[in-house]
Amino acid sequence: MEYLVLTQFTSFGVMLKKGTVVDESQIRYTRLRLSEGKIIPAVSSFNVSAESALSGQASLDGLGSEDKDPQSDKEPDKEPDKEPEQTSKPEKPLTLKLKL
Repeated sequence: MEYLVLTQFTSFGVMLKKGTVVDESQIRYTRLRLSEGKIIPAVSSFNVSAESALSGQASLDGLGSEDKDPQSDKEPDKEPDKEPEQTSKPEKPLTLKLKL
């Protein structure tokens, strides 16, 4: 397994610098370095479902269109929202009865 070095430290007499990806065999006391926050597991690739890849591509397609009218994105002026009238009657306050 490979790890990303977050903080510079020495292992087996070799200085491991921040930002490098090293193999597990190059790190002494891997679990200790993980708990100290000096290394994290490196992820080299990830799986993306076809649906999310297509939806991401569709959203990127709209970003490059420069022929849109900037005025068309604005919403027409609206009246300020009025507070809805309360139709239900207020709830009765909660009371507790204690038996002694």
